[in-house]
Amino acid sequence: SLFRILSLLVLFLVFSYWSCYAGTHVHSSQQNLPPSNIPNVIHFVHGLSPKSEDREFELVHYLAVRAAKDRLNPDRMFVHFLHEPTGEWWNTAKPLVTPFRMSHTAVLKHAKHRAHKADFVRLLILAERGGVYLDMDVLVLRQIDGLKGTRVILGEEGPNGAFGLSNAIMATPPGSNFIKVWYAEMSKTFSNKKWNDHSIQLPKRLAKNFRGDITILSHIELCWPLWDAEGLSRLYLSNDCEFTRTSLTVHLWHSKVNRYLSKLTTDSILRYETCFTQLARNILPSESLPRRHLDFQSLVLFIHIHDLDSANFIKLSWCRVAQYYGARLILH
Repeated sequence: SLFRILSLLVLFLVFSYWSCYAGTHVHSSQQNLPPSNIPNVIHFVHGLSPKSEDREFELVHYLAVRAAKDRLNPDRMFVHFLHEPTGEWWNTAKPLVTPFRMSHTAVLKHAKHRAHKADFVRLLILAERGGVYLDMDVLVLRQIDGLKGTRVILGEEGPNGAFGLSNAIMATPPGSNFIKVWYAEMSKTFSNKKWNDHSIQLPKRLAKNFRGDITILSHIELCWPLWDAEGLSRLYLSNDCEFTRTSLTVHLWHSKVNRYLSKLTTDSILRYETCFTQLARNILPSESLPRRHLDFQSLVLFIHIHDLDSANFIKLSWCRVAQYYGARLILH
């Protein structure tokens, strides 16, 4: 009947209008969604090679994990690996982190060297999950501003980014367009013969097109000291840590001083007074320090300080360690 036809026509028009409106509404909402914040999670990458020396989780790696936990207070910390790390310091670190085994296909596609594999892995992780990525030889010294924001955070490597933008410390929201473009360009142009073109120089070139999405911190804030002779001497030979006063993180450059850091022990951290050992002692929990070298119950330290500020003097790491184990500290 005519009434039935008209009723069906009205229903059709209502349904069509509703569908069109709903579709437009969803589309519009998706377009106007605010950018995602950087998740309060930290990512480390280790164990990309089956070699035992590459899987060994060293004391310096534990220092990186412990410093990140204590100073950034993340909701979770992940250690991503192909081959699970080994060693006593891995057992010590495991309660602090979430171990995450990756698939092989993503990292073996492009690179041969484990450092280059890690270059690809970190971008895949950040593109998918967002958060803070830290190399396993980066010590966090203090909170990093902007970690609750929506902008990618990178740091210069060298004054004014002379060498590029460091990929040792990065913070990004999930799905960052910059990270996706970086990964895509790296996949197309990567060469095993070029050490850091894809990882340090490429992001500097790309960043010019993403100025509204990226915060670039100075080399002193995120990538200090440098890997040159002066930087390494400051860190491992000098006992003056003043140069880290304004740094948010310190890069230890494990590959440059591998013979030292791979053999690092709590004994050597206590025995030698350098900027690095001072930083390490301020990270290690007191219970991790070897008591057999610290029988101070009958030890009295008489320290003639002259015009030194006694309040600052007793903050020296070796004084605090001695006091913890019962030494009497007398300043006069």
